[in-house]
Order: sequence, then C-alpha cells, then structure tokens
Amino acid sequence: MAEYLINKTLKELSAIFGGRYKIELGDSDKLKAYRQQLLRGFIENNINSETMIQAGFRKARDYAQDPKAFFPGPHVIVGWCRTEHKFPDVLVAYNIAGTQVGKHPKHREWQHGAIEWTAKEIGSFDLKTKTQSEVLPRFKSVYKTICERWARGERPTISEDRRIEKTEAPPASKEFNINAMANLRANLGI
Repeated sequence: MAEYLINKTLKELSAIFGGRYKIELGDSDKLKAYRQQLLRGFIENNINSETMIQAGFRKARDYAQDPKAFFPGPHVIVGWCRTEHKFPDVLVAYNIAGTQVGKHPKHREWQHGAIEWTAKEIGSFDLKTKTQSEVLPRFKSVYKTICERWARGERPTISEDRRIEKTEAPPASKEFNINAMANLRANLGI
C-alpha cells in the first residue's frame, strides 16, 4: 500500500507542479532520494490512506497557484498529508451521545462520526440508563481509541454477529391451529 501511495503522490506532484517537478527531480538519484524520504515520512506519520494524500494534494494545488513557489520537499508533502482531525472534547462528545441516543435514529444529528461510533460501542442502553459516573470513564477510554482509529482512516463496520437477521416464523400446521383454538375456547368458556 505504501508503494502505491508513493507512486500516486509522485504522479500527482508531477501533474500539479509540471516543470518545477522536472527541474527538481529530473535526475534519477534525486528522485530515488526524494522517494525514500517521502516513504519514511509516510511511515513515521502513519499516512496510510488515499484520503490523507488527497488532503495533501488539495494543499499542493493551492500552493502551486503561486508561480514563484518552489517545489516542496518531502517534509512539506508529509505535513500537507497529515490531516489534523478536530474531534469534540470528550465531555462535549459524551453529552452529544447522551442526547442523540434518546432520539429516533432518523432524527439523530451527530456532530462527528467518531461520537456516533463511540455511542454504538458503549450501547444506547448504558448511555440512557446509567449515571455519568458509571459510564463516563468507559466512554473516555473508548472515545480516545476511536478518535485514534478515525485519524488513521478507519471507519466502523457492523460485524456479522451483531446484526439482527429478519426471519419469518414458518406457518403453523392445521392440526396445531385447531388444537390452539380448542384450548383458547376451553379457557374462555366458549
């Protein structure tokens, strides 16, 4: 995956910076050194998704608008790709989760997907019925973990074992229905 991201990044930089790219990285030794530094930067900063490098490309396009702008070094590209995620404070997130789980699912307004994910992990029953002193310590721990996972580009999935399957009961036999009606009539005195 890292090699794919590096190749994609270099291809996009070539398109964005055009001649400046060729001047700076025209030599194969320079390109190899640039590629190595970019790879190290991606690994050290946990840049591992296309979403993250797309954020870097947006900043690169803005930067390249200036005709006097130099071709950016690997550290600049890495900085552009490191998207800083703004997560609500844990107490704000806890309050949002507590109010939203009480609403009908169609009317819930989550401020951030990480809050919704945390609420699902904690469970709406606990958020609705338990006191803050009981739930908040666990909420803080789960929310911190989920924020870290969200920043890495992970998103929640509903595991197969937690899904509720809709199954229809097979129709009862005629004999069973006749016996059930007879018992009901006997109990009601009809």
